[in-house]
Amino acid sequence: MWRCMKKKCLFFILLMFIGLVRVAAQDEFRVDAELRPRFEVRRGYQKLAEPGDAASVLFSQRTRLKFSYLSERLDIVVSPQDVRIWGDEENANTSGVTGNDASLDLFEGYADLKFSSTMSLAVGRMILAYDNEWLLSRRNWNQNGISNDAILLKLNPSGWKFHLGWSWNSLTETLKNNFYPPNRYKSMGFLWINRYFSQDVAVSFLQLSTGQTPSDTTNKQYFRNTSGIYFKVNKLPWSGFFNFYYQYGRNNRNEKVSALLYVAEASYNILHWRPAVGLVYTTGNRANTSIDHVFDLAYSARHKVLGNMDYFKNLTSDTHQGGLTDVYARVEFMPSKSLKFSNTSHFFWLAQTNELTPSQKKLGFENDMVATYNLREMGNLEVGYLFFLPTQGFKEMQSVDGNAFSHFFYVQLTIFVKMFHSENKKEG
Repeated sequence: MWRCMKKKCLFFILLMFIGLVRVAAQDEFRVDAELRPRFEVRRGYQKLAEPGDAASVLFSQRTRLKFSYLSERLDIVVSPQDVRIWGDEENANTSGVTGNDASLDLFEGYADLKFSSTMSLAVGRMILAYDNEWLLSRRNWNQNGISNDAILLKLNPSGWKFHLGWSWNSLTETLKNNFYPPNRYKSMGFLWINRYFSQDVAVSFLQLSTGQTPSDTTNKQYFRNTSGIYFKVNKLPWSGFFNFYYQYGRNNRNEKVSALLYVAEASYNILHWRPAVGLVYTTGNRANTSIDHVFDLAYSARHKVLGNMDYFKNLTSDTHQGGLTDVYARVEFMPSKSLKFSNTSHFFWLAQTNELTPSQKKLGFENDMVATYNLREMGNLEVGYLFFLPTQGFKEMQSVDGNAFSHFFYVQLTIFVKMFHSENKKEG
């Protein structure tokens, strides 16, 4: 059955390709491909290792096509992708070495209607990524990535950008009720305003509202609102950014929300080196509080911003509602245009202690070493080695005993191919 469905999908893509090539004689048509296999050795990734644990060794792979039709009045983007673990099919006709559970899905599929040079409306499944991706991101470490089924109005008057987006989610076609899992957003709306005051200075304002139901048998939604700014400066040799967001409203347990997120980073470029220091602070809950002070990271690029070991993907559960402080230092060395080495050291603390956390705030030290080699226009090769040294308090939070060493190694090859780019505009 799957093979039949797969053939139908491929046939549909082929028909779409032929049809768009015919109209591309007047407009622009692109076909791009991405192949990203990744080899991983996990022993302590996402959860601290314990004595006697054997390392998990696996390959994952993302295969993505992107068809783009671009014209003066309309853009259409369709991007199917397949994400898989090598050899994960249980009922294959092969030995399992080449068989696997295919996961062909639609990553992007939207139309962008351009009403004028300053106004357009995008509808469908699309990437919503803004600023340094602390709240709305593409989550590119995850092989699946993240895209949103949404409506997006874009206004671009002189020197300004206004984006107004809205999303409403349902599991199936229903005839009544609007039930939805309480751990996911039933609805989401946002306003993003951006202004570049020069080539070196930019400021953004973001207003985000997410609605969640208290259970999967309840229609009522409670809305958590986030308001804040992002400031960026890039005046060589110095550069840096600052984020400040405040959350308010109600969580899906109908508790009052009052939470803060501060992010700041400063870096300096000198010859082939770029050292940087940064701070991340999110509020947490003290003991016996009736207000939820834990910041919800929404669609944040967690792997990118809170350590590559991914211990803090959900601040409520992963910090036991204590919130998080992350002081980090990073050094980048670029001996050539193609090669870059990066080492980032994180020091993690709880922001607050409560009846669910240990009495000591210190959580541990993480070190992320990554080397990236650009394969000219074909993609890049990335190698990373990460380790985490936890405190006794963090071991207790993760219910882990012993002194096993937690570390993670990966090799990731990303290949980009411009399979076909046509740009034949009408004359006159």
